[in-house]
Amino acid sequence: MWVVVALGFGLIVVAPQCTGAGEVASDSAAVAVADSSIVASADSTPAPAAPSPGAKRGMQDTVTTVRGITVEGARKQLEGSRTTSVTTLDRAALRRFAPSTAAEALVTAPGVELIKTGPWASRVSFRGFQGERLLVMVDGVRLNTGRGHGSNTSLVAVDDLDAVNLTAGASSAEYGSDAIGGVINLVTHRPLLAKQSSLGGSISAQGSEPGDAFKQNARLRFLSKHFGAEAALSQGHHNELVTPLEHVTNSGSHDEEFSARAVAKLGEGTLDFEHMHHAARNVGLPALNGSYPLNARDAERLELQLPVTVSVFGWALPMRVRALGSDQLYRTIFDEMARDTVISARTHLPLAFHATQAEDRVVTRSQQMQPGITFGNKGELRLGGELRRETTSGPKLTTVTTTSFAGEVTDVSSGMSENVPTAQRDVRAGSTGTKFSIGALRVEGGARYDWIRARADSTATSWSPPLAIVDGRWSLDGGLAYPVGSFEPYARVASGFRAPNLEERYYRGPIHGNMDVFGNPNLRPERNVNYEAGVRADADGWGTMRVSAYRTLSDDFITLKYLLLLAGRPRFIYANARRVQIDGLEFSGRARLHSTSTQLTVTLPRGRDLSTGDQITDVGAPRVTTEFTTSVGHWLPAGMLALRASWSNGLSSDARTREQRLLLSRPAHWAVNAEVSATVAGARATLVVFNLFNNSFREPLSFIDEPGRTYTIALKRSFQMPLSEPHKERTR
Repeated sequence: MWVVVALGFGLIVVAPQCTGAGEVASDSAAVAVADSSIVASADSTPAPAAPSPGAKRGMQDTVTTVRGITVEGARKQLEGSRTTSVTTLDRAALRRFAPSTAAEALVTAPGVELIKTGPWASRVSFRGFQGERLLVMVDGVRLNTGRGHGSNTSLVAVDDLDAVNLTAGASSAEYGSDAIGGVINLVTHRPLLAKQSSLGGSISAQGSEPGDAFKQNARLRFLSKHFGAEAALSQGHHNELVTPLEHVTNSGSHDEEFSARAVAKLGEGTLDFEHMHHAARNVGLPALNGSYPLNARDAERLELQLPVTVSVFGWALPMRVRALGSDQLYRTIFDEMARDTVISARTHLPLAFHATQAEDRVVTRSQQMQPGITFGNKGELRLGGELRRETTSGPKLTTVTTTSFAGEVTDVSSGMSENVPTAQRDVRAGSTGTKFSIGALRVEGGARYDWIRARADSTATSWSPPLAIVDGRWSLDGGLAYPVGSFEPYARVASGFRAPNLEERYYRGPIHGNMDVFGNPNLRPERNVNYEAGVRADADGWGTMRVSAYRTLSDDFITLKYLLLLAGRPRFIYANARRVQIDGLEFSGRARLHSTSTQLTVTLPRGRDLSTGDQITDVGAPRVTTEFTTSVGHWLPAGMLALRASWSNGLSSDARTREQRLLLSRPAHWAVNAEVSATVAGARATLVVFNLFNNSFREPLSFIDEPGRTYTIALKRSFQMPLSEPHKERTR
C-alpha cells in the first residue's frame, strides 16, 4: 500500500507502508491510513482518516505517517486538560484558505475578531478584549511590548506557524499583567530531535490577484538524536488592497524574514536557542492616512528543560526544571500626515492651511527571564517566576507647512520632541499552580503576585519630571471538571489585572493630528473577574462539541476622558472611568464521516457599560461560521476540497451621535471561501478563491473593507533524505 507522508513543514513523500518498528509518528499525531486516496500534506487542507479497526479513535486534523523517523517532543492538545475553554488550531487549519497574516489565520476560532487599519496592520480581539488587554505570545515569549497598542501579530509570518493555542478568560494567575482577556500562544517551534538522522527542506511560493501579492519561503532542517537545526528565509510583498468597489491607495507592504534555531540534547534535557528577524517596510495604513516605513522585530530566545528525579523518604519525586530567557528589540517608524484650517475669529473665514508631517522613531526593548519547576509525572504542582524589563524611547520629528488661502507657502517649521519620554517598566513575579483528581473530579487552581514599577526620565525634549510608580497585585483562579460518559461539564472563576502601559502613564502629544492626549501617572491597574461554565463532549472520535457561557466584570477600565477644547483642538486624558460587563455564549462542534468533515462555530457576544447602561460596540458581533472538507481523490491525486461560509451580524452605535454612527456602524454580511488542493509531480498545489461571490463588507471592528474576489495559487515542494538507518532495539 502506498501512502503520502507529512513531516514537520509539509514533507510530501510517496513510500511503501511498513509495519513494525519502522513505522512511527511525527510531531502531531500518527494515524493509520485506511484509504490511500485519503491523504494530505500537513500544510494543506487536512485529510480526514477513518479509524482503523481496533485503533483508538480520536479527532485528527492531519494524516502523518513517517517511515523510520521518530520525532521527539510531540505536542499535546490542551482542550481536554484544562477547566477553561482552550481552542487549538493545527497547521492545516491555520493555512487553510491562504491567509496573508497570522491574525487572519485565527478568524475561525470562537470569540476572535480582527481590527484592521490596513491589510498588513491587523490585530486580534478575543472575547471583546483587545490591545494590551490580550496577551499574545510566540512560543511562550510575550509579543506585547509594554509601551502600548497591544501586540502586532503580523510580525509573525503565517508560514512559521505550527499551531496556535487560544486560552479564553482572565489568565493573570499564570501569566500576570495583560492576560486580563485571554492568552494567544503562537507556536512556531517544531520538534528537531529524532531517532534517525535526516536532512530535509522545502520551498514554497504563493501569488494572489488582484492586488499583486506574492511571497516565497525556503526552509532547511537537520534532525538527529542529539542535535537538530533549522533555518528559514522568506520575503513577500502586497501591492494594494482591491475591494469590490475600488483600488485602495496607501495599502501595500513588503516583508522580509530570517530565522535560525538549534536544539541540543543535554542528558535527558534539551537546550533550545533561536534567533529571529522580521521586518515590514513601506506598510500603508489607509484607515489612518499614515504608514510604517519600518516595523521590525529582532528576537533571541533560549530555553533549557531538564527532567530530574529526587528521592524523598524513599519515594521517587519526578520534576522538570525549565528556564526561558528572551531579548526582543522592536523598531518602529510611523509617518502620519494631518491637515487643519486656520479660521479668522472675526470673519469666520479660512485664512490659511496647516499640513503637519509627523515622524515617530520608536525603539522598544523587552528582556525576560522565566524560571519554573513542575512536580509530578503530570505536572501536579507548578512553581514559577518572572523577571522582565520593558524600555521605550524615541524622538518625534514634526514639520508644519503653512499655506495661505491663495495657495502660497508662507512658513515651514520643524521641531523635535518625545511623545513618551525615555521610560521603563520592571516586573518581578512569583506564581504557583496545582491540578489533581479526586476520583473522576479534576481540580485546578493557581495564584500569582506581580510587583510592577514604571519609571520615566526627564530629558531636554520630554515634558515630564522624573516619575516612578509601583503597583502590586495578586491574581487567583480555580476550576473544576467532571467527566460523565462522553460529556465533561466544567466551570472556572479567575481574576485578572492589567497594569497601565507606558503610553497611558506618560504620553503627551497629538493623536492622528486632530486631538491632544495626556498620560496619567496616577492611573490604577484594571481589574476583572471572569466566570465560565460549559460542557465538552467527544462522540468516540466521530465528533466533538463544546458549548460555554461566560461573563467578565471589569473595574477601573482605562479610557480617554474629555478635558476641554483649546484652540479648536479637543484635549483628552487617560483615566479610570467605568465598570464594564462582557458576556456571551459560544458553540463549536465538529463531525466526521469517512473522508468528509464539517465544523460549526457560533459566537454571541455582548458588552455593557454598567455605569451608564450603554452598549459597548467594540466587543464584536454575533457570528456563525461553517466549514466543510472532503476528499476528491477520485478526481485529483490526493485531492481535497474545502468550503467556508461565514455570517456576521451588523454592528450599531449610538444613534444620538452622527459621527460615531458613521465611524463604527457596520451592516451584517456573509462571505464564502473555496479551496481545492492536489499533489502534482511531487508538489502540493492549492487554488483558493477568497470572497467567492465578491461581496462588499467590513469586519465589525475593522476600519477598512475586505478584499473582493481574490484568486490565490500556492505551490510547495519538500524533500527528506535519511542520513542513517533506523534504530532497532536488540532482541534476545
